[in-house]
Amino acid sequence: MSVPYPGKAIRYGQSGPDVKEMQLRLAVLGYSPLTSDGVFGPKTLSIVKVFQTQRNLEADGIIGRLTWTQLFDLPKPISSTPPTRLVEATLGFARGEVGAREVGPNTGPEVEKYQRATGNKPGDAYCMSYCYWCYDQGSKKISVKNPLIKTAGVLDHWERAPEWAKISADAVLDDITLVKPGAIFIIDHGNGYGHGGLVLAASTDGLDTFEGNTNKRGVRDGQGVYQRARRFSEINKGYIDYSRQQ
Repeated sequence: MSVPYPGKAIRYGQSGPDVKEMQLRLAVLGYSPLTSDGVFGPKTLSIVKVFQTQRNLEADGIIGRLTWTQLFDLPKPISSTPPTRLVEATLGFARGEVGAREVGPNTGPEVEKYQRATGNKPGDAYCMSYCYWCYDQGSKKISVKNPLIKTAGVLDHWERAPEWAKISADAVLDDITLVKPGAIFIIDHGNGYGHGGLVLAASTDGLDTFEGNTNKRGVRDGQGVYQRARRFSEINKGYIDYSRQQ
């Protein structure tokens, strides 16, 4: 049975026909005993978390697009086509930098060009400088103005970005199709520290990204540029997408 995603996440405490559809489907898949009464109560919450755990999803008990897609075996929505010429050019440069490595802590010719792009000095964190550099190169290639704010600060970029370009993390958990290639993801690690990178593609499996100043484990202060895979739940601040008004 294929039931389209209702367009908004279903959470504990809610009730209605969408909750009932979800309960009926869980029962069909063998998750019982479960009363299909259309009320998202404690028993339903527990079973939803079991389902998510078994499907390698974030066991948060929220039925967002990712969980709904797996629950009803829907085709995975994939966003991998650059929405603009600028994004296409930018991601081309981002891909070409994968494998760049530091010589010392946040130093070396391959990473210092990112730092120079935002006016930073060797030794400074450069994940956001990498994003800016990639967009700057893409802008020059197609002869347009770089739309990004010139800053090396991850959280500074989020605060200063235009509201129309921001997409909250909660909104994306409701609808992952909001995330397009070229968007900049923002993670807030607390105490003023953050990490960001470029989205290459998005699907129900998660995000494919290009990131500077990281490593294979995805830390915020690694030793180079990597292509990585991330879960949507890792992105706790949101996304900045400058293509939304282009």
